[in-house]
Amino acid sequence: MNSILFLKQTDFSHSLFPEQLESAFSKKIVTDDIQQTEEYIDVEQFDCIAAESNSISDELKQFFLRTAQKTNSALLLLADSAEKNDVMELSEAGVIVFASPIKADDVEKALIVFAANKRRILTVETQLSAERATIEEERLIARAKTVLGRYLNMTEQQAHRYIERQSMNLRQSKIQTAESILKTYES
Repeated sequence: MNSILFLKQTDFSHSLFPEQLESAFSKKIVTDDIQQTEEYIDVEQFDCIAAESNSISDELKQFFLRTAQKTNSALLLLADSAEKNDVMELSEAGVIVFASPIKADDVEKALIVFAANKRRILTVETQLSAERATIEEERLIARAKTVLGRYLNMTEQQAHRYIERQSMNLRQSKIQTAESILKTYES
């Protein structure tokens, strides 16, 4: 993880965020205002968005619930004290909540788990995107076959062979051939 946006809302001098983890981020932006933090989030992507506070105020809870919906950053909330209901609601939204005392090892483990899950999700999303593209291509070719059947009285097999032959003869993909057929007959 490279970048962290850190919202500090504590009224005491020491930080709840373990110092050895702070140095793990090459880019660190620290704010003390929720609105300013949201402005950063709207403009820039961060690997981790963390906040520390004496307690979980409704404003802070709402900030994390909104942020969870619009980013895929790791979300950490370090609180001196926390109500169980707030912790549950935030956890369900994907926010990792730590209450004092906070151990550096626990936070580090949470970040490692988050990074591993993020990589896995990105892999699945890439595969899903490829599958969607393949399905869309198959639909397009099927529509072109239907059009050939309707306008040129071809069977499904004849239309399939026609699209394959045209693709080879014109040195283009079946998708390009199908798009050309649809443009010709559906315009």
